[in-house]
Amino acid sequence: MDLFCVHAFAVSPQRLREEISDPHGGRVSLSLELKTAIEENFERANFIDKMVVDFDFDTSIRTNEMRELILSYGFASDEDRDRAAADMAQRLANSMDRRSSSGLFVVAAGRESDARQVTLWIFPRDSAFQFREGEETAPTIEVLRDIFSQTSRLRKAALFEGRHTLSDFISGHVLDFQADKPSLTVADFWIKDFLQCCSSIGGDTGTRHLAKNFRAAFGMVDSPIAREQLFAAVVGVRASPRQRVSMRGVADQYLSGEAHRVFLENVSNDAAANSLFIFQREKFDASLKFRIFELNTGVIVTSPFGQVGETVTITGEQQSERELNCSGRIVGEKLRTRYA
Repeated sequence: MDLFCVHAFAVSPQRLREEISDPHGGRVSLSLELKTAIEENFERANFIDKMVVDFDFDTSIRTNEMRELILSYGFASDEDRDRAAADMAQRLANSMDRRSSSGLFVVAAGRESDARQVTLWIFPRDSAFQFREGEETAPTIEVLRDIFSQTSRLRKAALFEGRHTLSDFISGHVLDFQADKPSLTVADFWIKDFLQCCSSIGGDTGTRHLAKNFRAAFGMVDSPIAREQLFAAVVGVRASPRQRVSMRGVADQYLSGEAHRVFLENVSNDAAANSLFIFQREKFDASLKFRIFELNTGVIVTSPFGQVGETVTITGEQQSERELNCSGRIVGEKLRTRYA
């Protein structure tokens, strides 16, 4: 894509303020240095591996304000592009409260034939030291305060691309290191409030696929260590305060080696692996209720996950040494012609 337009605005939190002020900024000159910096940030963001989001449409009229602004920025006239950039900057400021840092909002557009690529960034305000070593004078340190960090984990970005059609600019990729924080109120301002998007995977679907992945991986791994890792991961996910999770996030946090590899192999693609969804514990428990053990005596033991380590205990590390012990009061008894 050939980068052809950049706008920048200094934005500060405006949400919940009595007096609203407009962001300062506008179209900036696209110097070679700036173009190189934007391209480097684009490469560093590695959007293809980031969370996939969909625009949240008003179902009654099938429109989305941010999608219309982004389309205007990519395809409209210069005057309409200036207006769209200013409207996006104001929308961003109105989405931020005092928990968000002031920053530099940058929107850029690239083109290739009739396709467009629109990226949106916010770089948090920072301070830095500039060191100068004089040849004839003593070294000096200058404090720089009006700068914006390109590498801070508080930075955020989004990418939308395609042609000006009804089927394009529906989904995008988002860089947001705070999106999986326990507090959805803090995490939502970039994706939900500003971009007017939602995860491409719903909480119900994502949770069921997570449980399905655990079941599939548990049946595919060979080593007892890998199985114990998967079981520990199930327990960890259920107990975690995080409301948003992703397949890759779960794998990276709880699994390693064979368990990590097999778990991710069951995910359809990178987008599905990286997409965040709201974890639903009750749905997870309903989809992944039991752990099943087959003993050398021909006995099959079916245990709720929550009872393993409690009334159901496992000893021994090697496969040939592992033994199961179970205790509890009998409250029911059935005869069947086959195993449950």
